[in-house]
Order: sequence, then C-alpha cells, then structure tokens
Amino acid sequence: MPDFSIRELKVVAAVLYEQFGATQQQLGQVLGKKSQSTVSSWIKEGKYIMQVEQQRTTAEKWKSKCEEMANELKSLGYRPVSEPIDVNEVRKVVVEALELDK
Repeated sequence: MPDFSIRELKVVAAVLYEQFGATQQQLGQVLGKKSQSTVSSWIKEGKYIMQVEQQRTTAEKWKSKCEEMANELKSLGYRPVSEPIDVNEVRKVVVEALELDK
C-alpha cells in the first residue's frame, strides 16, 4: 500500500466503503489490521473531510466568479462605494452615454 497520511487513509476508507462496497472488516485488514470501531470512525471522518474539501472548492470557485464579475463591473465604470469617485471619470461616462443616445 502506498504511503498515505492518516487523513488520507480516512478518505480512502470512506471512498472504498461508500463507492466500492468494501466492508469494514475488509478495510480493517487492508488499512493495517485496524479494529472495526477504528474503521467506522475513519469512514465517518473521511466523509466529513470530503465534505469540507468540497465546500472549500465550491467557495473558491464562487470567489473566483465574483472576482471576475467585479472586474467586469469595473470595466463598465462601476466603482464600489469604498473607492473614491473620480468626477472626471463620471463626466466621461456620462458624455459617452449621451453620445450613444444620439
């Protein structure tokens, strides 16, 4: 068996149990003669680790999408309230908008 950290072994146990139908007894043998109670705990902890990682990945994707949208808004002239307003920039945007209406 490859070298895995305990954390990785917990995820392996959860995946083998949930997705491959391995029994806790089989996992105990494969994971180094672990007791049924240890394997049971590892499966639960492995599932939790995977959920946390999935949420972290989802949060990172949303953060990335929000940053993209913020950049797009800025390119359209939007400035967050926390940023000082450049009057000349506002004037320029208004003039451009009025020219588009012609």
